[in-house]
Amino acid sequence: MTPVYAVTLAVGVVLLLGWIAALAISEIVEGWDGVDPEKRFGKPGRLAVAGLTGFGLAGMSSTFGGWQTGFVFVAALFGATGIALAASFLGDETDTGAA
Repeated sequence: MTPVYAVTLAVGVVLLLGWIAALAISEIVEGWDGVDPEKRFGKPGRLAVAGLTGFGLAGMSSTFGGWQTGFVFVAALFGATGIALAASFLGDETDTGAA
C-alpha cells in the first residue's frame, strides 16, 4: 500500500502547487481572473486537493511508523478528513484584501 500513499501524496502536492501558482497568476496578471482556481473549482476542488494531500501524507507517515495495514488506512482517512476540514474553514470565504 505504500506506493498508493506515495502516488496520492505526490499528486496532491503537485495539485496544491498548481493551485498556488494559478492563484498567484490570477492575482498578479491583469485580465487573468479566469485562472483563479477558487472561481473555477470552488470549495469542492479545494477540499479534493486537501483530501488527497492529507490522505497521502497520513498514509505515508503511519506506514513508515510501522503500523498495521488496517490502522494505516484508518489513519489516512483521518488525515484526509482533518486536512479537508481545515481547508473548508481556511478557504477563500472571507475578504482578505480589506486591510
